[in-house]
Amino acid sequence: CEVISYESDGLPAEYLGNLLVPAWADHRVERYELKPRGASFGAERKPFIQGGKDFYPSGLTVAPDGSLFVTDWGSKSYPLHGHGAIWHVRTKDAKPAARPKEPKDALLSTDRKTREAAARELVKDEVGRKVLREQLGSKNVRVQAAALTALVDAKDRDTPFEDIAWKSNEVGLRILAMTQVYGHDKEFADPKQ
Repeated sequence: CEVISYESDGLPAEYLGNLLVPAWADHRVERYELKPRGASFGAERKPFIQGGKDFYPSGLTVAPDGSLFVTDWGSKSYPLHGHGAIWHVRTKDAKPAARPKEPKDALLSTDRKTREAAARELVKDEVGRKVLREQLGSKNVRVQAAALTALVDAKDRDTPFEDIAWKSNEVGLRILAMTQVYGHDKEFADPKQ
């Protein structure tokens, strides 16, 4: 019914970047750990939540604290029946992660919404844009993506978009940079050929 990529800090670290999928007919929520496979990905299915015969998960969402909500239709019957439920999934004895307020620090957050909000704040002035350009060299691709997205949106003139487009090891970052350099509807050709 739905697929989400888990990009927060309320579940254990090994869930970061995993796809969570409600499997209605199998009475479970599945977890897929992505594995690079050439220019694409494969996935290893791992158990996440296994319910009983009346568990029919249909939707998922990540709560602001990084925990997860799962909607359960509660029956294989489609008409409204009033047997549904909403499950709150979190680690035992969960305590919300402390998230930095300062944009420069928040840019490094595991939580995607925190990271992207920090990048949108930093891009507003030259000092912040300099921080974002520095993070384009981060070892964390999620931080690189947040920084690059903000700089693309701002059409920052001092960002080396062409270098990123041709030299980044991350295909997604290369494509994002290419759209800034060449536009969204152009065919891309290596300028050295």
